[in-house]
Amino acid sequence: MAETKQARRSPAETLWLHLLLHVGFSRPLLSDARLRADSTSFGKRAIERVTEQMDGEFAHQAYKWPTRPANKVPGKGITSNLQLIEISLLTSSMYYLYGEKIYEELDMNEILHAYDLYTNLRRTAGEVAPQISPDTTYWLAREIRSHYAFVPLCEDCGIRYYSAVEQKVKNACPFCKGVGFGDFNVAPFKKMDIAKIKQPG
Repeated sequence: MAETKQARRSPAETLWLHLLLHVGFSRPLLSDARLRADSTSFGKRAIERVTEQMDGEFAHQAYKWPTRPANKVPGKGITSNLQLIEISLLTSSMYYLYGEKIYEELDMNEILHAYDLYTNLRRTAGEVAPQISPDTTYWLAREIRSHYAFVPLCEDCGIRYYSAVEQKVKNACPFCKGVGFGDFNVAPFKKMDIAKIKQPG
C-alpha cells in the first residue's frame, strides 16, 4: 500500500504558523483551516512540530488576548447589548478593510488583519465586553460568508454593526438602538395608515 506523501512546508509557511499561534489561534483550528494558497490545510502533526520549535512567551499570553471560548456560531453568544457592541467593533473592522468581500470569503491572512485592527480599535474605544477570541473571529467570518450574519449600516449613526439570525438581543444598532438597513427583522415596507392613502379618482 503506497504511503500518502505529505506536502512540504516552506519556511514562509512555517513563519505564518508561528504568527497565528502567537496571536492565539488554536492548534485544532489551524489543522483544519485553509491556510495555503491552494486551499489545503496543515495536518495536526505539522502543527505540533511547529509548536515544539517555538520558545518563550506567546504574544497572546503577554498581552492577555483570549484563546477561548471558540464559538462556532458567534450569533448565539450575543445575549447583551455590550456584547453586541464588542462584536460590532470586529465586524466593522472586517467591513472597513474588505467591504462586500466579507460576504464571499476572507482568507486567514485577511482575518488576521481584521483581528489586528479590532484589537487596536478596542484599545482606543475602551474595553466594552470580553475580547473576542481569534478562533471565534474565524467562525464569525464563516458565519458572515454563509449569510447567517450581516453588517448593516445604521443610517442615524452612520456606522456598521453586527446583526445575526441567532443572536438573543434585538437586531438593531447597539449604539442608538435604531434598526438599520439590511436587518433580519426589518419589514420590506414601513407601516402606513391605509386610510390616509389617496385612492385614484
